[in-house]
Amino acid sequence: MSIKLRIPLFLAAVALLAVSCSDHQVSGRYVSPYAKSILTDTSSVEYRILSAYDMQQEETGTIAVIGEPEETLVLSEYLLGCDNFSNINGSAVPDGLPDFSGEVIVPILDVANAPYKGYLNAGNEDLLSEINVRNFVAAVDSSCYLSAYDEDKIVSKTRSKMVVLSSSLAAAYGFSDVDTLARAVGGGIPVFSTVHSMLSMAMSRKGEGLNLGIWTTKSILGAGVYSIVFPKVAADMGIKNASYEVLCPESEGTVLDRFLEFIDRYKAVGGEGRLSSIVVDDPSVDVDSLRMAVESVMNMEHDSFLLYKSVLADDFMVIDPCSSVAASCLSYLRKSNRFTHRIAYPDVNAYVTAPCRGLGDDAYRGDGSFADQYKFGRESNSGVVTFAVVELKDKYMPSELRDMMIVKTPKIFSLYVR
Repeated sequence: MSIKLRIPLFLAAVALLAVSCSDHQVSGRYVSPYAKSILTDTSSVEYRILSAYDMQQEETGTIAVIGEPEETLVLSEYLLGCDNFSNINGSAVPDGLPDFSGEVIVPILDVANAPYKGYLNAGNEDLLSEINVRNFVAAVDSSCYLSAYDEDKIVSKTRSKMVVLSSSLAAAYGFSDVDTLARAVGGGIPVFSTVHSMLSMAMSRKGEGLNLGIWTTKSILGAGVYSIVFPKVAADMGIKNASYEVLCPESEGTVLDRFLEFIDRYKAVGGEGRLSSIVVDDPSVDVDSLRMAVESVMNMEHDSFLLYKSVLADDFMVIDPCSSVAASCLSYLRKSNRFTHRIAYPDVNAYVTAPCRGLGDDAYRGDGSFADQYKFGRESNSGVVTFAVVELKDKYMPSELRDMMIVKTPKIFSLYVR
């Protein structure tokens, strides 16, 4: 499956402006009803939490990673151990120390509300945005609930000094609201997303004339994530001449086989020019294996590979979510001098969303999780709090999530699973 998305950016901007022409706007940007209610009601709990945030005093704050459980855990585990830069001067040279030494990574696993695709299928995008805003406010808050049965927040927690949305769907349906609130009410709390970080990295390498390949999944492809985010990132970076193709290889072969299929699809949809980079937004792809596959293609002299080599720029680069987010966060911390300066390995405090009780029998499955009809069909901006952010405990984790952690996130698993 593929989709051709080579749209002149000024036309894309016009299209986005047309979509934004509703009565929920901030500087031409669409704002969901829930986010608008926070902006306009200075007496609301959410407004008070955000407006009380003091950037100058939150140097010791945490780095929150918010979103669907698996993506959030994998990204958090990466931030705990990555070593891509020098801790002394910030150069892109590993120095034997984790890049986020001294920092505390805070994954907020949105178990209660996942999977996010369900809201798009139900045409309930505003609710998905509201969920991301609520999780953002919880990250910035200095307290949380002990359990989903509690009506008051009685557990103290450290505020987050920066927030990362780990879900690609949240980048399209949530980031704008969160970023608007962070700037307008939260004193400029920095907000990142995997998609924004990857596109920013790709554009900073090439700029004008960028020709980007995006390898993604069917669900992200169908949600139109990149048609929403790409023009915005390009406009923010002042880039007027850029193109991209979003493709979804379906082969079950090796990473090399799937990469060659990606190039075949690029040419089949009329892709023109050499690809500057490839953005990998598909968790099934082993990025290290893909980099090795790309290197083998670039170095292969056999005639059968010449066609593939001709499509790749000489400085062609594989861009992935985890290293892109890490680079974005480190760049911000270094430029703003907001490292904790604590001499320690990175630490982790994990939280999870849990369904509130008392919402009616039709709201729950037998195991206490939300029934799909209720989960995806809830009315947005209803004023009803349907889920709570609590400290992660084994009882809140579905068995499939626990099994995933054993394989993909052993550090966090060893700390939080008994």
